[in-house]
Amino acid sequence: VMDMSLMSKFLVQGPDSGTILNRLSVSEVDGDTGKVVYTQWCDTDGGLLADLTVTKLAEGKFLVVSSDVIHRRVDTMLRREPRDGEVAITSDVTSGTTLLSVQGPASRDLLASLSPDDWSDEAFPYLSAREVEIGSSRFLALRVTYVGELGYELHVPADQGASVWESLFEGGAAHGLKPVGLLAMSSL
Repeated sequence: VMDMSLMSKFLVQGPDSGTILNRLSVSEVDGDTGKVVYTQWCDTDGGLLADLTVTKLAEGKFLVVSSDVIHRRVDTMLRREPRDGEVAITSDVTSGTTLLSVQGPASRDLLASLSPDDWSDEAFPYLSAREVEIGSSRFLALRVTYVGELGYELHVPADQGASVWESLFEGGAAHGLKPVGLLAMSSL
């Protein structure tokens, strides 16, 4: 498990939010609800400006997650994108969210042992998002990985982050759970 709370997180909402995000992204992001899209935002010459994920949470509601080092760039790009009468409101939700990344071959077994939710491939396919429960917390989980192994991002309200962390480690001993730092993740 890695504490990735430093990642930048933005809610983009409004009737035209999908149109605006599609214009910024090199991929089609306004697809099915619950779909996570790994994409890039480029300049007019095709130079890479942002490497991120866009998750469609509901019609007209998206979560954009990027690295901390481009936080202000992503925020600026979202706010400066020409609107042409289109409506979208961007909210920086970084400080209100604890992001725990649970990675590795036993990640599904660990999370399933702590949750009443179905974590199977059929119920929770790769690059999808859904609400889940661990302990007394209900939050958004994304099935996504950056380490080449089965993995999940847990987007926990900040005031519940410590209790979810504790639940993970209480149940994780049987699965060999270890806290991992960013340098270890980068090596993968």
